Amino acid sequence: QQSQAAWQLTAFATDTEVQQAAQLEVQTRDFSFSLFSLADAKKTISITDEELTQSYEDSTEQYMTLESVVVDFIELNRNELKDTDGIDEDELLQRYEAIKEESAAKREYRAAHILLLSADAAARNTIKEALAKIQAGESFAAVTKEYSEDDSSKFSGGDLGFASVNAYESEFSNALTKLTKDQVSGIVETRDGLHIIKLLDTRQPEVASFAGLKESLLKELENERLQTLYVKRLELLKDEAFSSTDLLVPAKELGLKIKTSNEFTRNSTSGIAVNSDVLAAAFSEMVLYEEANSDVIELDDGRAIVLHLNNFKDSMVKPFIRVKRQVEAQLRQRKGADALSSLAQEAMENKGSITGWQSFSGKPRNAKGVDQVVLSKAFTMGLAADNQAAYLLVDLAAGDKAIVRLDAITRAPAVSNADGAMQKVSRGKSFNEYKAYYQNFFDDSDVTRN
Repeated sequence: QQSQAAWQLTAFATDTEVQQAAQLEVQTRDFSFSLFSLADAKKTISITDEELTQSYEDSTEQYMTLESVVVDFIELNRNELKDTDGIDEDELLQRYEAIKEESAAKREYRAAHILLLSADAAARNTIKEALAKIQAGESFAAVTKEYSEDDSSKFSGGDLGFASVNAYESEFSNALTKLTKDQVSGIVETRDGLHIIKLLDTRQPEVASFAGLKESLLKELENERLQTLYVKRLELLKDEAFSSTDLLVPAKELGLKIKTSNEFTRNSTSGIAVNSDVLAAAFSEMVLYEEANSDVIELDDGRAIVLHLNNFKDSMVKPFIRVKRQVEAQLRQRKGADALSSLAQEAMENKGSITGWQSFSGKPRNAKGVDQVVLSKAFTMGLAADNQAAYLLVDLAAGDKAIVRLDAITRAPAVSNADGAMQKVSRGKSFNEYKAYYQNFFDDSDVTRN
């Protein structure tokens, strides 16, 4: 970033460069183009059976089937497990009490205090005087305003708002938690100074009645039981799948049914093959060639499977009859493109024979309604000698070609060197200069890819 900033901060543009850039930006051009359509060229192509056969035989690698497999698998699904022990009332009550304790632990206290920032003898006498006034019946807020040195709270009755006890010094917290609502403490010393504390209020998350939570508690405990059971059976599945040469033993040990997949390839996206880990395992050497079970594959939370090869089909050349249309389409495309190139080249050599010109006049470089490739090429061309029209053969999208003819260039008069234009040209130069600087190091670098 520092290197890039150096170029950005030192680049500059001259008045001449700014004028040239402005002239180029507003420059317009007159040009024409004649389209040579690949689709039209393909219509003129004739293809013999011999050519089709030869094209097929010359490129059989293009017409190979993909390797495919059928696998057997067993699936462990947490949702299909059953907890046979059951959950009694005592367990539900224990969980409910734990929730209540958790709620109590989240209790927040709204405290008010009077604070003296010193703990010397004078401060102690002052805080005793303040406490005596409160005990004599004077309002806590009035005493706070008179005595407290906590400027952030003294004018609001010392109110510190709601906070957990962890927000305060331990001495402050211990005193606060012993108070009942509206009760005032004695003098409490912390490293901040001397306090008198008043408990204004408390709050904590509300807990519904046991009857109201019983159903959700039951579901929660059941899910926990099933998760524990699932983890145990998952470990058993890993052990049995690893030590067995097929799926029969692990299926029997875990009471699972052996299923068989549909045939799928490396590119399949349905059934169990929708999972990339399943695809990788199905076509791994372990499964294909060692006749072993795959590792346990966890599909998502609560589902895992193990694979074993059922059938494997190697890649092979598709019969000609199955790919004849594909071969013909590719051959027609190729021959059509060759014919189009020859036609366009002949037209370039005999420009007077070109017909079907589409002409545009006074178009800027960002003009709409013109093929963008044609427009871009028209603005990279220069006129021929003596300002005569120049021609260029251009490749278009979808295999089409065009001959572009540049007819005229209209250059704008000189423009003023506004600050904005100067900055724009300078930024452009700094970008190009830094890009070249960076590319120089990139070209000279020696990079090894692992």
